[in-house]
Amino acid sequence: MAADPEFLPLDKTQCRHSLQLPLDAPLLGYIGSWSRNRGTDLLLRAFRRVRNVCPQVRLALSGRPPAHAIAEPGVIHTGYVADKNLPMLINALDVACIATANTRFGRYSYPAKLCEAMACGVPVVATATEPVRWMLHENSRHLAPLNDPAAFATRVLELLAQPTADYGQRRTWQDVAASLHQMLSDAQIQRR
Repeated sequence: MAADPEFLPLDKTQCRHSLQLPLDAPLLGYIGSWSRNRGTDLLLRAFRRVRNVCPQVRLALSGRPPAHAIAEPGVIHTGYVADKNLPMLINALDVACIATANTRFGRYSYPAKLCEAMACGVPVVATATEPVRWMLHENSRHLAPLNDPAAFATRVLELLAQPTADYGQRRTWQDVAASLHQMLSDAQIQRR
């Protein structure tokens, strides 16, 4: 996986202004499908803990989250955000939240939104499934154990206090294509 080229760092204030998001509140965000078997309800439990410490924080949810998520105090529902505006939405965030679960899907999911947030240089907190741990190079500052809203909230609060988005070398589509080409070449040689 790699982020499309339009995902790159942009000015946070300009992005928030363009999307009519609060300019002065710490802003968390989740972009993606909402499903219990993806672990997304963990986000609400973690968000409540974060708001107990930092009441001014907001959580931006795009797409079609369920009514109970939209009704949560402090949640901003952006609705559907056009693909061309997703880089702005990600860059508007102080912390991007990535939720996966220990399910068949979660064990093999390499979240595109994680790649995109990393490409934008936005701090990320993600649940620590095996693929996500690999993508984040086991960096504990960005990982929370599965099904642990307290740990997720702690990571969010740490990144709000001391933002960091040092993800090391990030792969581009050119890197992925070169790796695939090499693997196919190696496989062709082995078949001979």
